Amino acid sequence: MDRPACEVSRLRHGSASLAMIALVTGGALWLLAPSAAGVANTCRAKDVTQGTASHPDLQAVIKAATPGDRIAIRFVCVGNFHVAKRLTLVGRPTRDLSWAVLDANGAGRVLRVSARVKLTNLMITGGHAAYSGAGIHNTGALTLSSTMVRGNSTIRFGGGIYNAGTLTLDGSSAVSGNTADAGGGIYSDGSLTLNGSSSVRGNTSASSGGGIFTDDSPLVLNDSSSVRGNTSPYSGGGISVVDGAVVLNDSSSVRANLANRFGGGIFERRSTVTLDGSSSVRRNTADADDVGQGAGGGIFSCGGELGGAIDGGNVNDNHRGSKAPVEDNIAYCT
Repeated sequence: MDRPACEVSRLRHGSASLAMIALVTGGALWLLAPSAAGVANTCRAKDVTQGTASHPDLQAVIKAATPGDRIAIRFVCVGNFHVAKRLTLVGRPTRDLSWAVLDANGAGRVLRVSARVKLTNLMITGGHAAYSGAGIHNTGALTLSSTMVRGNSTIRFGGGIYNAGTLTLDGSSAVSGNTADAGGGIYSDGSLTLNGSSSVRGNTSASSGGGIFTDDSPLVLNDSSSVRGNTSPYSGGGISVVDGAVVLNDSSSVRANLANRFGGGIFERRSTVTLDGSSSVRRNTADADDVGQGAGGGIFSCGGELGGAIDGGNVNDNHRGSKAPVEDNIAYCT
């Protein structure tokens, strides 16, 4: 049974059994089984600051590094990694791979970050976590530069990334093709900023926040960054924000996202949403399953404030329903 939009409550960190292999939630079945086909470890990691030799064990190189060091990575590093000191990890392209790859091979989280860390030219993939942050779990200050987080899933929060610290996406970084109950791409209760042409795209949630779920925290989109092509069966196809703030600057955009009920582009509850510059919320759809129970193709606002260029036409060409779409840019709960 669908809940009235005004009764959507904050998603909090409830209990989840780590022994579970599958869970039906929000009408979707999430599996946490390792991939049947193993991924070969071809890793070569080198602390270029210290001038050490290449090593097939990335975690060993991380452990031996001194804070401030730069680690170069080639090929595919398989495992579960933790960075707890200030480091820069740089992927070196090879003839067959544009990125260096960190792959959990379906067995747990790919990467945990608890320090000031920068990732450059890496792909983070193959993470399957029972609770949060299957690709990356961040409690530090993490910057992604031209890095891809793709193909990770968790039952609960943040299929691609769970952020409880400071997270910045720079350059052409992308979080795509990840799944979770809330925040298919990113679940953030820290500070989250998208710069450059970075994107959160093609992610799926089982309840809310197909692209991003932000909880009591700020989300800022700058430059030409985007949240696009994400889906949610309930609210916030692109972004769900509860007790927080979303600011779109420059030519950033939230576009072509789908929700089956409320807020195809953005769902806000007790939050502020501000559009500045030439930023836009467009071509999003609520009530994507055409059952006549959705609203707010662009933005669904419930108890918060909308400001900036919203009244100037930067929220446009959004719809309710897909078979016989009706223009529906902004709706409010009652």
